[in-house]
Amino acid sequence: EDEHEPNDTANLSIAVEQGTYEGLGSCGDEDWFHVEVPVGHTLTATVTSTPILSLEPVQSDLDLQLRNASNVVVSQSTSIGAVDVVHAFAVQETGVYDIRVHPKQAAYRASYQLDVDVAPPVEGVDLMVTDIEALPNTLYPGGLMNVTWKDVNLGSQAAGSYALELLASTDANLDDEDVVVGTLEADFATPKSQTERELEVLLPDSLAGGLWHLLVRIDTGEAVEEANEDNNVGVSAAIYLDAQLTCADDDYEPNNVASIATPLDMEAGSLSLQSMTVCPKLDDWYAIGVEAGKTFSATVSYNHDPAKGLLSVELYEPQGETLLLKNSSENISKVTLPWVWEEGVYYVRITNVQQGEDGAPYNYNVAFSQTAGSPANACESDVFEPNNGFNQANLIGCGLQGATLCKGDVDVYRIELSANETLTSTMDHAESQLQMALYPDLNSNPIATKSGNGDLNYFASSDQTVYLMVSAKGDPMDLLSFDYTLFMDGVPGVDLTVGEPSLFFPEVYQGEDNLVDFEVHNTCVDDSANFEATMWLSLDPWLDAADVDVAWLELEGVEGKGTLPVNHKVSVPFSTSPGQYYLLIEADSGDGIEESNEGNNTASTTMAVAKLCLPDAHEPNDVLMPEAPYAPALTPGEVMDDLALCPFELDWFSVIVPPGQSVTVDLSFDSVVGDLDLRLYDPTYSMSLPVEVAATQGSNESATYTPPVGGVVLVRVNGFDGGSAEYSLEATLQ
Repeated sequence: EDEHEPNDTANLSIAVEQGTYEGLGSCGDEDWFHVEVPVGHTLTATVTSTPILSLEPVQSDLDLQLRNASNVVVSQSTSIGAVDVVHAFAVQETGVYDIRVHPKQAAYRASYQLDVDVAPPVEGVDLMVTDIEALPNTLYPGGLMNVTWKDVNLGSQAAGSYALELLASTDANLDDEDVVVGTLEADFATPKSQTERELEVLLPDSLAGGLWHLLVRIDTGEAVEEANEDNNVGVSAAIYLDAQLTCADDDYEPNNVASIATPLDMEAGSLSLQSMTVCPKLDDWYAIGVEAGKTFSATVSYNHDPAKGLLSVELYEPQGETLLLKNSSENISKVTLPWVWEEGVYYVRITNVQQGEDGAPYNYNVAFSQTAGSPANACESDVFEPNNGFNQANLIGCGLQGATLCKGDVDVYRIELSANETLTSTMDHAESQLQMALYPDLNSNPIATKSGNGDLNYFASSDQTVYLMVSAKGDPMDLLSFDYTLFMDGVPGVDLTVGEPSLFFPEVYQGEDNLVDFEVHNTCVDDSANFEATMWLSLDPWLDAADVDVAWLELEGVEGKGTLPVNHKVSVPFSTSPGQYYLLIEADSGDGIEESNEGNNTASTTMAVAKLCLPDAHEPNDVLMPEAPYAPALTPGEVMDDLALCPFELDWFSVIVPPGQSVTVDLSFDSVVGDLDLRLYDPTYSMSLPVEVAATQGSNESATYTPPVGGVVLVRVNGFDGGSAEYSLEATLQ
């Protein structure tokens, strides 16, 4: 350690000024320094590390971080190699900046030099280069490399056109041994700003194997008059060139990592690339757009050689983070996504899997295709998508949550836990083909797992964020269904659900009331505030704009894990057409409660609405007794209309038939509304036995009777099985 110890925490930071500090040491801990930067000035901190003297080699790579007075990281360098640089350009206000020097890994040790430069505001032009990144960081002589960086003009005036050079260097210092590998003509017109640059360069095949750096040298022709000509060179992290991996790459390089994957487009649902080349440790990545609802496949064909290894084809989701499918087979490797649940650009990686040897280059063909997906594999993405990896994990709250896991899919959820709470995650899948795993962070092993349906439990000793991964517990292609639920208990929040309602009457008439009983449950641990509830009359069990609001009520809050019983009367509008309906009950219909799941606030039950039968003008004529007969008279030749028969009642009429004549009575109605029957009685014969009956199953009935002597013939209309309908009568004499 050096003389500045202890300075391994921010509160022990050592004050430094502009200058060079030599003989510093990092022995596995951190070193903190701070420097005051006046407004408008630019701070540059550079660490140059060297290995310590040791009997066994010790890694000496250090990283560098710069934080402002609010403890916000404004610049950091995690490059591989001896040099790391951080900047704060033209600061907006005077303040103290912390410089944090720390080993890349805990076991690393190094001696190092810290250079601190606080440059005043620049009048005129001052160009410099920063944030140089060379990808891939493992390559070979003759390979194609992608280099990105930023040009910075620290000055108050614009710069005109200038030239840049890219050079390969073994020592990260500009000298005559460096090799020019690329050039660029640039135009930088804006003062006090940064411009991102990118250049692809083909490294000379004459470069030796080993560690190299890419240098970017700005204004190589000195076309721009600058206030400072000594800061025009920037350096990348070290890259490794392996001379043993000589490989004649194809025209689609560089595409060795997902960030520089080769973009492809399929025509008519297919695309084939011939005579491609993949090198050991230098994968080929392709980015290809795929439509939702399709079946997508990538097939690699090659001549297998055990000494070279196996070619593997892998499919990654649209963020390029999570591996969905992988196959490594001899001669032909293929992956197929049966149903694309999320439209986007998917990533295909082709890599050499070694089989006990160092591996060697392969020539291969690759074919991509998308076809119509089979309905058996149809799978809709849920509200949490995209959540295929830890960096995409969407927050899941308490209570019951519904989701889908399509074939090949992985779901990752973020859960915020409070101290001293026990998380219980209960999963239910129709065939119990899924599994859960709980992770404390992105880079650790799972702390709890559950295969199949059931509970996964975890006690949080402090406030923390955890990640729940749901995946197929076997071959994802064997999934028989895709819907599943998670019930999250022990997670803060509120979630209101409605229990199954019950009705006092299974059927009511138009315009009448029914009594409804139901319960509102709060499945989470926090209490809810007061909220609104609405009842709706609907033709289906789903709430939509066509449903009719039939009741509104304000309910008191529900305690965490509590239940609120509700008993309420609801009126059916008289305008409601007769038929079968759903009565929907929606909790928190005013959206006044912030819930973890806003999609489970509704429950329903069925209710029949019967037509309200209003008595016609001739009532009461449903009871005919000898001592008090009442049967309205039918006038032969005239139609008596505006008649109505209500459920389970009778309508009686009378017609006078002269001697020697017969009477025909016609009953007109719609049997779709109600099935009515017609009977004729001769009171001189019997008041209980009809002399004629017309009782078909269709619309309209007709009956004819000739009395032995003239007199009154009684007419009775009734409904089959309580049938009710409007009708008309007509009597005709012959």
